[in-house]
Amino acid sequence: MVGTNSYYYEYNGKGYLIDAPDGIGSWAERLKKDGKTIDYILLTHGHFDHVMGIVEVLSLFPKAEIYLDKEDESLVTEKNKAILSYFGIPLSLYSIPSPFLYHDYPSSLGPFTVLKTPGHTKGGVCL
Repeated sequence: MVGTNSYYYEYNGKGYLIDAPDGIGSWAERLKKDGKTIDYILLTHGHFDHVMGIVEVLSLFPKAEIYLDKEDESLVTEKNKAILSYFGIPLSLYSIPSPFLYHDYPSSLGPFTVLKTPGHTKGGVCL
């Protein structure tokens, strides 16, 4: 639907997925087949194109912990639907876990330093 980058990083036996765009499921299946794991889903911000693959990833890695800056929670849970409507994208394509359980970012997580970078969204972060 929308081209969005996503990255996978391994550190100390843990797998970190940075952003979870729509359609990431087949890529996550390959990771699992190769014996990899996704322990953490790190969202750089809450726009729909960065979160629409969360359900796909959790179906394969149900224990993965989601991290998002709390400033973007309402974007994920409510405001993205208005954005999708604006672009004419069917709301039926937007699926997030219900309830949407996530952790607010600490100042560091595994190998990453978390820098708050509001601008694109209120809760944007750089890792």
